[in-house]
Amino acid sequence: AAVRGWAAGGAAAVARGAPRRHASSDAAAAHLKRASAAMGVVPDAPPAREIRKVGVIGGGLMGSGIATSLALTGHHVLVKEVSREAADAGVGRIMDNVARRVKAGRMTEEEFEAVKANVSGVTDYGDFSDRELVIESVVELMPLKQQVFAEVQAAVPAACVIATNTSSMDIPEIATPITDKSRVVGMHYFSPAHVMPLLEIVRTPDTSLQTLSDALGVARASKKSPVVVGNCVGFALNRMFSFYMQVANLLVESGVSPYRVDKAAFDFGMPMGPYRMSDLAGVDVVRNADKVIQAGFPYCFPSLLTETLVKAGRLGEKSGAGFYDFSKGARTASEDEAAIAPLLDAARTAARTRNPRLASAPEYTDAELVELMMFPVVNEAYRIVEEGNAASYGDLDVASVLSYGWPASTGGPMFWAEVKHLKHVVATLKEAHGVFG
Repeated sequence: AAVRGWAAGGAAAVARGAPRRHASSDAAAAHLKRASAAMGVVPDAPPAREIRKVGVIGGGLMGSGIATSLALTGHHVLVKEVSREAADAGVGRIMDNVARRVKAGRMTEEEFEAVKANVSGVTDYGDFSDRELVIESVVELMPLKQQVFAEVQAAVPAACVIATNTSSMDIPEIATPITDKSRVVGMHYFSPAHVMPLLEIVRTPDTSLQTLSDALGVARASKKSPVVVGNCVGFALNRMFSFYMQVANLLVESGVSPYRVDKAAFDFGMPMGPYRMSDLAGVDVVRNADKVIQAGFPYCFPSLLTETLVKAGRLGEKSGAGFYDFSKGARTASEDEAAIAPLLDAARTAARTRNPRLASAPEYTDAELVELMMFPVVNEAYRIVEEGNAASYGDLDVASVLSYGWPASTGGPMFWAEVKHLKHVVATLKEAHGVFG
């Protein structure tokens, strides 16, 4: 088997003798329907307790989105912030989210007022004395999250579920201050939290079946589609799709235009390509997330491409320019070849100094570009299931559609790979290893 991210384990471990899937949109739809019905079902789990009183710590973009999702479905939500000004701002973001639904005709004024009555901003943990679930959504700093957990434990009832919305950090380490670790669980929302349907429920070795069931119950009650995953760096979806971005960077460093990469991904059926997605999320955010994944898995593909743009102040939509130019508006992306050319040149020079093979990479068709970006995603998904960090390949197919917008017409990455045939997947990965190292 090859090494690093191409074909060490993963798909290679199950390719021998694997059947080829029937390729049709009807077959893909039937597969996703069956997999959706099974996703989030935990054998022997007790019934979920009814949870209506929730505390959310942090009223920023993510915290306000989580609170919006809960308030819209009848939960009473307290948003905890460090000051009255910050708490009021958090509640304001929530009500702005809800007001957009009224403006779009999806909610009446009376319904708006009912949601408003269910949301309050607080600055004292003493207000959490009756909470049944608390979700922390503060910045990704381990000491801060541990401090928050210690303060929550001192304030909430013994039966309260304590959850973290971290997207990649080790949950048992966050839970170090908690005495009863069986009530700790990850609830990883995707942004914007009140819009995106998927919710990763992250089970640690200490999470009790009751806590797991309660988290799943809250997810379903708030109209989310929950998938249970294990505690590992990046959990399941961010870990899988980090390879989409990593290989895109390799291709650009080898000489492919980032705009051609984006077009190939879009034409395949993704909502946007990796570089348009990076500009939307924030190039610095993507850079930081990649660093976390790469620190956790030694077979990743390091790149200086996003770092080069960050140093140039091109952070995406929020700064007016990233891989694209947004001078016509935050949602109007224009290719900006002349401006990014020197940045691409610098990144390519650095990459080729580290890996001279990048300079002699072959020309690829758009279909080949898609396979090169997506087969490592498939490979990592197989690893995740083999490790026990996801229950099934079907779970990851559905979750990929609901989070990263994988084209449903293909049945999800695992189903698509089986249509392509896993032997072809592994052969392509091994060939790519020969080219890129």
